[in-house]
Amino acid sequence: MSSFYCSPFKSAKKEKIFAGHALQKFAKSPLSHSALKDRQAAKRIWRGIYKPHSQFFIFAFGGMSYSAKITNSILPSKNKNIFLIDKIDKKSLQALSSIKKTQLRNCHFLFISKSGQTKEMLFYKSFLKKIYSKKNLSLKGRITLLSQALKSPLLKWVKNQKGDIVFLNSKLPGRFSFFTLSGFLQSQAYSSCLRSEGLIPSLKDRQILEFFIHQCNRKKKEIFFCSFDPRLKELSRWLETSWSESLFHSSAKKQAPLLRRISLYDLRHSFIEELMAKRHQSCLWALNLKSTPSHSEQQIRELLKIKKIPYLFMKTGLNNRSVSHLITVFYKILFCMGDFFQLNIYKQNWVDYLKKISC
Repeated sequence: MSSFYCSPFKSAKKEKIFAGHALQKFAKSPLSHSALKDRQAAKRIWRGIYKPHSQFFIFAFGGMSYSAKITNSILPSKNKNIFLIDKIDKKSLQALSSIKKTQLRNCHFLFISKSGQTKEMLFYKSFLKKIYSKKNLSLKGRITLLSQALKSPLLKWVKNQKGDIVFLNSKLPGRFSFFTLSGFLQSQAYSSCLRSEGLIPSLKDRQILEFFIHQCNRKKKEIFFCSFDPRLKELSRWLETSWSESLFHSSAKKQAPLLRRISLYDLRHSFIEELMAKRHQSCLWALNLKSTPSHSEQQIRELLKIKKIPYLFMKTGLNNRSVSHLITVFYKILFCMGDFFQLNIYKQNWVDYLKKISC
């Protein structure tokens, strides 16, 4: 068991000190090292792709696709000529098959793959080759690949097609690639570029981290998370997945609390009874947009106070800056919780290990 958990902090002051140290560590982590540089590079690459073409397909799978899915779900793109393909399904195959010959001449395909040899990527590589060969067209100059500098079938193919290749230097797992070159490029494509300023620790961040440390220090077994707006569905799903895979399904699963994502409907009805029954083992973390009505939030707050259930309500706006800050807050919480349970959740080999034991 983790030494932190065997001997919990005996005072709120020590919890605050730990939160401060965790934020300092986060500031020195690989997450914030090259964020600004990567953001500028993403803008430059996208300008080069965007001007000569009118239709774009982004191929990204698993964790590498989160940046596009989340930014587009919260801040929908006005550009209807961009298609994200994150799985092999009928809809994606039809979208590619239905492109007319005149449109194929103006298409550009962006492949984002760290290894360059995932089955999905190789499938779509073959599928595109068939489409273009049927129309007697060439793919040369219509492909951009973002990958690590490793030998792979995809890298070899893009070189043969005289496509652009951009090497990814980040050692972060795909699910944490929002503020790397690949994440910035995807959000740039959807006209909702993430900002890197949120990676800098702030006083608000520290207060939020203190809440989570306080709950873990008191051995809470469950953290219920509720987002009040459907636009935050993809973001909350990413958080739930990252939390469970990085913390709960790790060697510290007997200590780390389980994060349970719930809907506003659950919060109003059946969930309340469950929360009351587990009030000594649970806490509530709710996220609300400033633009949404808060009457239901006020009722829930009053009920939680009466029943003495710990809670944290976060309010946020709906623009590039606030969405970027919200994602970085999630990063910091996961980093801090990992530090509390002595886990470095941002290492790729750790994520690979978790994937193996969960299969």
